Amino acid sequence: MRRRTGPDIWLKLLHSLTALAWLSLLGFQILWWLAMPEMDTGLIRYLGIDIRTDWILRFIPWMPLALGVCALLSVLALWLTHYRARRRLDGPGWNLWLLVVLIAGSTWFYLAHVP
Repeated sequence: MRRRTGPDIWLKLLHSLTALAWLSLLGFQILWWLAMPEMDTGLIRYLGIDIRTDWILRFIPWMPLALGVCALLSVLALWLTHYRARRRLDGPGWNLWLLVVLIAGSTWFYLAHVP
C-alpha cells in the first residue's frame, strides 16, 4: 500500500517562498547594479571615456523594498521549515540561513554605500 501522495500544500508553499526570496535578492542585486556609479579604472581614464559618477536616484527607493521582501519571505520560510519539521534529523534549511546572511550583508553594504 502506497501512503505517500507527494508534497503537501505546506511544502509547496515553502518551496515557493524560498524561490521568491532568492528572486527578490536577485532583484536587489540588479537594482544595485543599475543604480551605482560606473567604475573608474585606469583604462577608462587613459582612453578618456566619460562615465557616470552619480547614483541613479530613481532606483534607490526600490532597494530597501526588495531587501524587506526578501527578509520577510525568508523569515516566513524559516518559520515554516521549523513548523513542518517532523523529525529531529530533518534538514535545518541551510539555503535559507545562507539567504539570511546574504540579506544582512546586503543591508549593511546598502546602508554604508548608498547616499
